[in-house]
Amino acid sequence: MSKRFAPFVLVDDNVDQTLPPLVHALGADAVIGIDYPADFDSGSSSNTLGKIRRASVLLVDHNLMDTKRDHGPLEPLTGSGLLAALPGIAAGHNDSDPATQPFRLRADVIYSGKLDQLASVDLRPGVHSMAAPVLGREHVVARMNNVDWVLSKSRKDRPPPQEDLAVLSELAAAVATALRNRKIGTESPETALRKLMKLSLRGWGGRAVEQIEDMHPPLQAIASGDALAAIRWLLHIALPFPGCLHELRDVALALRLDPAWLRSNDKALLSLSGHIAAAAYSGALSAFQGKRWWKAGIDALIWEKTEGRFYDQPVLRSLAKSLTGDSDAKTIDLATPVLVVDEDFRRTDVVAELDKCVQVQPDDWPPSVEFPWIEIDRVQRSPRLLSLVVPKDSARVE
Repeated sequence: MSKRFAPFVLVDDNVDQTLPPLVHALGADAVIGIDYPADFDSGSSSNTLGKIRRASVLLVDHNLMDTKRDHGPLEPLTGSGLLAALPGIAAGHNDSDPATQPFRLRADVIYSGKLDQLASVDLRPGVHSMAAPVLGREHVVARMNNVDWVLSKSRKDRPPPQEDLAVLSELAAAVATALRNRKIGTESPETALRKLMKLSLRGWGGRAVEQIEDMHPPLQAIASGDALAAIRWLLHIALPFPGCLHELRDVALALRLDPAWLRSNDKALLSLSGHIAAAAYSGALSAFQGKRWWKAGIDALIWEKTEGRFYDQPVLRSLAKSLTGDSDAKTIDLATPVLVVDEDFRRTDVVAELDKCVQVQPDDWPPSVEFPWIEIDRVQRSPRLLSLVVPKDSARVE
């Protein structure tokens, strides 16, 4: 058993209850369960650390305080604490023990039914004051807690692209890709990242490279051989925030299509997908948060199809109807439409006129990404939102 390899390892204080859904989604041979704290006892910890060291994805419960178990005074009681302690625990073994070897590249995921505790802004013991919901903000909460991802044990508390736990296979595949890339740290970090994202330099590829650079990828870390830094940047920045990659709502906006209409119209979406297939993102984690397209590729397609009339509203709406194969496609009839966020700064399919919106600067919004837009009337009703309006727009909400 000590030599058994599985890409997914789960550490939980109720492992018998938590393991079955993962096994059902990923396969019995793909997941190993570790009981905490029993499997970390001195007699079995070497075997336990060996399993963790070979994992591609390590899932750890957040709350490790099962009252039926006895915990030592120095044992971590949270998943984040255990992850931070693992190198020290491994270092406590003798040098001949294979568990003392450095942990290989892996993705760390907090897998919990109490993710709200990870977003707590109240530091008093036992008090968990929510800053904002976790649902739809997993990338933010993961970054706050210095892990790669957070995932709810409850399917209803996961966003649609992650309802099926099989999405974790994408994460394992990204880790495997990074492990296979022996040139990370020996070739330029820009080249390594471009290969990870499967971006060709032909055609609009050069513009896509510029848009990647605008999002400040961790080139210094990649240059030093840290492939996980690139994966974490994808998870936390490039995939969830608007920039070098488009979500479906961004593609819809570019074509002046109503995002909600497009999302609910399977026939139109299938037709459009065929036309924009050349711009589809196929790199690491391409399916983890839903489908994406290269912004540069979409822009190039629109430029070609409109013969350079990129901002001509009637021409764009005509193109949208052509690409969706629906003459009755619901288009956007606004002079300068923008996508807005909700009051917790989650991206939405709601489109509003730019003149009726202002930009806000949330603490957890990356400075390398354009600040989000939100409607003025909503901002004026919320002291919290008023305090976050960017200086250039402050006079418009007085």
